[in-house]
This record gives sequence, structure tokens and C-alpha cells, in this order.
Amino acid sequence: MSKGSLFYRFVRHFPSLTRLVLLNSPPSLKLKAIEMISRGIIDDNTTLNLSHSFKEKNVGGIPFIELDSDEGIYTGNSIVIKTGTSLSEIGINSGDSDEAAKQFWNWLNSVALPAAFAIEEGNSTVDNALNVKLFRTLVHEHCHWRILNGSSLSAIISAVSWRVELDQLLIGEEIYKRTGIPRNLMNDGSKWIKDNLSSVEQSLESLTTDDRIIDTINDLILHHFALTVFYPAVISPLVETLTWALIEREYVENKEKYLKMYFSSLPENSFEIAKDILDLSLRYLNSGVSRVKLINAANTALDFPIEEAYNSGLIGGMSAFDISEQLANIHNFLFDRFKRTLEGERVRTEIPENKSFRRIISYASKKGKAFDTSFLLRSPDASILGLSEVMKTYLTPNSKNPTVIAYVSTASGERIETVYSELTPLKRRTRESTNNPLVKSHQTGVPIMRPGDLAGDSIQLIVTVLAILMSLLFKEQVAKRLVSIGKRISYFDPQGYEVYKEIVGRILSGDPYFPTWDILGNKFELYNSLLRREETSYYKFLELWVRIIAELGSSSEYLITEGNV
Repeated sequence: MSKGSLFYRFVRHFPSLTRLVLLNSPPSLKLKAIEMISRGIIDDNTTLNLSHSFKEKNVGGIPFIELDSDEGIYTGNSIVIKTGTSLSEIGINSGDSDEAAKQFWNWLNSVALPAAFAIEEGNSTVDNALNVKLFRTLVHEHCHWRILNGSSLSAIISAVSWRVELDQLLIGEEIYKRTGIPRNLMNDGSKWIKDNLSSVEQSLESLTTDDRIIDTINDLILHHFALTVFYPAVISPLVETLTWALIEREYVENKEKYLKMYFSSLPENSFEIAKDILDLSLRYLNSGVSRVKLINAANTALDFPIEEAYNSGLIGGMSAFDISEQLANIHNFLFDRFKRTLEGERVRTEIPENKSFRRIISYASKKGKAFDTSFLLRSPDASILGLSEVMKTYLTPNSKNPTVIAYVSTASGERIETVYSELTPLKRRTRESTNNPLVKSHQTGVPIMRPGDLAGDSIQLIVTVLAILMSLLFKEQVAKRLVSIGKRISYFDPQGYEVYKEIVGRILSGDPYFPTWDILGNKFELYNSLLRREETSYYKFLELWVRIIAELGSSSEYLITEGNV
């Protein structure tokens, strides 16, 4: 066992003590400790027994799956409430953003989350609270969390999400070092990019001759596809329809309409399975089976042995060109496990060790060689705080409550992004308020609430650009999908949203300023070109990314897709 692993074992049992001692230690000791803790986290042979790959290098057959919602989403890591509702709807009338945020966290902790649990467990006395839009959105997404929480599929999604985050960080650090662009887009940072666009683009072109960077971009594309297309399509027939059966009367009463709205783009077999799961769930509920039993059965279905699913070709290798057969197979697999569990049959589940956070973060940190942790050494105090919180996570692998991110406004109309979380490493960055006094990065000046905060704003737009390129593959729905990516700007910066819609219009018109074509000049095929690993595609991808930032300006900081929470 390595020294790093031994040191890790000590730290994980005494995170608070370690943090207190290290924060008051000499700089040299801080750096040594950070190096040993991080090495102890990722050096051991403890990782998910899983790898992801593409079976084909073309995505022409991806079904358009409209699982997004104007109100909220569950990302696998966090509940995101997107409505921008005024907090006065739930009786919070403070005009001060910090005070309103604190009251909102208190409401979540002492009222909303306990009530969500009560409703899902069949307490009809609190069902009337569902008439409040913000609360109804919370309960709907909370149901998704209850169904997924602690399952092997939840662990896989978390690992992939962290992998996307860390890939962005590696790419971003290289971009900052080679181009010199400001780490913050505010305070004229985005203006600097626009004024120096030519030299920045020259540096980006030299970046794409680095095999290590190309390898990381390829890895990012692979795992972003898994996170935003594959796994949402895998879980949706079970998680969505059971949630409807549990709490959504309107969806049940108009089930044909909503089934078609959500699942018509899935393979026919998968569409039928979604319908069957809804009918089966309603039949059990009407016969007196508790909501909790149904939630537990769905959770068991999703807690499949990872190795079994991987060896059967259900997960891991993704058929990007035609995903239909694979989805139909895994939906049959999950439905069968759900049915057999409800019938009282014992089905095999994954052991807790294989779903531990250490295995998750190890998967996220390894791509043939250990993840480069040198970026942690640039903000020692922030890294010590973050690592000590990670140690707490190891001790509590399944949180008692989900992370909740809400875009809301105070009684005075001030727009704020509030974050509620028991586990700091999963928090979303926010500048308006934080629920803990966190150390700020000396590089970016923002509270460290996720790894990207150590690097800066603009790298978090890398996955947004991937989402834009993926959206361009969908012909009829492309405008709707592209405009929806800018919803966060719409809420936080209406003026910036107008600029964003103008950019969308230019992209859809084929404006050559925004490169979206493949090596043969086929319109909107840059995503496929990236999948085929065509040499020129990497520079075009980074060029599109930096030009969107240059055109959008400081509002770029708001254009971060919730799917990477």
C-alpha cells in the first residue's frame, strides 16, 4: 500500500481535524499534504469495473429525446429548479439576496424535503402542498432522486459526470496557459478575448497538435454523450413513468398525450415498455401497494450488478449510429427486474463497495494514467477544504438529501442562484450567495464549490458547445433545442439572451464565422466529424467555443448546461 493511500486512510477518518491542522500549517506542508491526499484517492486499484466506448463513429441514428422541462430536471447529481419563481410564493419575502437564500435553505431542510419524503411515502395530508408550483417541481424531481439514489446506475452516472468535469478542467488549464485568456469573463475578461481573438485562435490551433489534449477532448465527447444522451434514455421509461403514477394525476389522466410527448422518439419496444411500466405501477397502487414499495422496486431494478450489465453489452460500449436496439435491450432488462421485484422475487444487486464514492472518483480520474492533480497545488487552502469535504463523502456514500440548485428571485426581484447541499464537492458554483463560507480561489476570486472554480468561467462552456453541436444533428427540433440551451441566460440576463438568440440565428443560417461543418463541408456535421476523430475538427470545435464567448460577452458565464451539474 502506498504512502498516499495510508495518509488518505488517516485523513478520511479525521477530516475536520486534518483541515484545521493543515490550514494553519506552513505552505510547504500544505502542498505536500495535498499531493499525498490526492494520490491516496486515485492511486489504488479501486475503480468501477467499467469502461465506455463508441461502437461506431457516427451518430446519425440518435433519437431526439425531449426529457427537458421548463420547471426542473434531475441530473443524476442534483435537482435543478429552473422556473425562476419568486420566493414569495413559499412565504419568503426578504428583499436581501443573502437572507432570502438562507431562508430558502431553511425551508428546504425543515419543510420541503421532509414533506417530499412524506408525500412519496403516502402521507395524503401534505398532498395539497403540490398545488404550489415550486414545491411540485421539487417533489417530482425528488421522486427521481429517490428512485435512483444509491443504485449502481446512479454511481455510473456520477462517475461519468465527474469525468466530464475533470476533462474540462484539464483542457481548460492548457487553454489558459497557452492563450493567456482571463480566467473570469466579468470585468472585461470577455472583451479581452474579443480584442485578442486572432492571437487566441492561433494558440488554440497549436493546442490541437498535442496528442494529450486531443485524447482528453475525445474522452470528453465520449462521456458527454453518455451523460446527456445514453443514460437519460436508459432511465427515462422507468423513472419518469413511475413518478407520474406516484404524484402526477394530470399525466396519468392524459397518459397517451404525455407518453407520446416524452417517449415517441424511443424505439417502439421502449415506448411500449414505458406504457407497460406506467400501467403496472398504477395497477399495484390501486391494489393497495405502498408508494415506498414501488420506489424500492424501481431502485432495485436500477441497482443491477455492473459487471453483468457490462458483459451483456447493455452499458459501456454505446452504439452511437443506431442506439435503438441497445436501448430496447436494456429497457427490457430493467422492466423485467422491476416486475420480478414487485412479485416478491429476489434479484441480484450490486454490492455497496462497487458503488462507493472512491470508486466513482477513481473512474473519473483515470484515463490510462492518473489524473494530473497539479492544479490543486495552485489554491492550497481551497484544495484542503475541498479534499476534506471529499473525505466526508467517503464516510457517507449515499446522502440523506439530494443537492438542490434553484434559480429563484427575491421579493424585490433580484435574481439569485441558491444551492443546498450536504456534500460540498457536488455543489454548483454561485456568486450571489453560498450556504457555507468557502475559501475563494486566488486565480478566479470565486468560492470553490466545484473543481472548475479553480480554473475559471469559460471552460464550463466547453460542454455547452458540445450540446449545441449535438443539437444541430436534429433537423426539425434544432431551433427549439438550441434556444433552450440559453434558458439560464434568459433568466439571469435578458439582454444577453437576446444576443444569444442572434448567435443561434446566425449558426442556423450557416454563418461561416461559426464553424459547424465536417471535413467535406457538410452543414452542421462537426459533431459527427469529432466522433470520427477527423484532424481538422478539434480546432474548429475550439474555434466555435471561443467565438461564441467573444460574441456573447460576459453573459457567457450564465450559459452552462444543467446536465453537467
